[in-house]
Amino acid sequence: MSYRLISDGDLERRLTMPDAVACMEEAFRRHAAGRLRAPARSETELGEAGKLVFTVGGWPGDDSLVGFRAYDAKHFKSPERDELVAVFDGNTGALKAVVAGTQLGPMRTGAIGGAAIKHLSRPDSRVLGLIGTGPQGRTQLLAAAAVRRFDEIRVFSRNTERCREFAERLSAELQQPVRAMGSAREAAEQADVLICATVSPTPVIEADWLKPGVHINNVGPKFRDNQELDLTVAERAAFLITDTLAQVEKYGDQFITAGTPQHDRLQELSPIIEGSVALDRKDDQLTLFYSLGLAGTEVALAALVAEQITADA
Repeated sequence: MSYRLISDGDLERRLTMPDAVACMEEAFRRHAAGRLRAPARSETELGEAGKLVFTVGGWPGDDSLVGFRAYDAKHFKSPERDELVAVFDGNTGALKAVVAGTQLGPMRTGAIGGAAIKHLSRPDSRVLGLIGTGPQGRTQLLAAAAVRRFDEIRVFSRNTERCREFAERLSAELQQPVRAMGSAREAAEQADVLICATVSPTPVIEADWLKPGVHINNVGPKFRDNQELDLTVAERAAFLITDTLAQVEKYGDQFITAGTPQHDRLQELSPIIEGSVALDRKDDQLTLFYSLGLAGTEVALAALVAEQITADA
């Protein structure tokens, strides 16, 4: 038995954001072609012991891989928590790689966000706004900068000191200025691309702040009773996109658009990236991407890192 055990340190050293975005694009193309099996995630309640969340996915063929991601949702905010991603050879059942840590999830979600920005935002987008400066905010920002050349990057979080430190750190990572703003409005209202990556249960922006033609990534809560963007934003959007309608269906009446005319307008990102669906998007129209986490993308990203390590061995 021979497999790769991959740590957060391996991910930091090996995985670049451009490579991660390209990997996600390939996964979306597989999904559009019906090759990537990507069911909704499942949850197992264990009472006081915890709540395990499983995401499974894979694809057939000579390069067949299958796998899963698992974590305990009860301790999602614990500084000691870990996640597990396992990758198996789909033709032999051999274990190929195991990723343990906390970094693969944000890298995967950030790369999906980057793919969405690349294919849904205006190519001439120059101002990026980010609300939320946690791990998801960082990878979303890195991915956005990997697919668009922004002249100005504005960030905001309610914790002033954390926002300042985040801006300084990301300025160094990106080798361009990242400005810490004093309010969510200042971060949002001139943005050509706006990323909301918070854990806020209430809206963090107002629809009236939004510039015509803006593209928005909604990474944080998107439920009827727990939402970082209210339904007004969806109502103003010309296009509502998500990475997985299967997960929307699994959420049922909890999802923010459920029971509204906006629900039937939701469409998947996969065929847009694959090219079989083209958005007839005018420059002044708003696009909104609901990031839910397409199953199997964690498996694809883990497999990519394992291949890179093997090639360098």
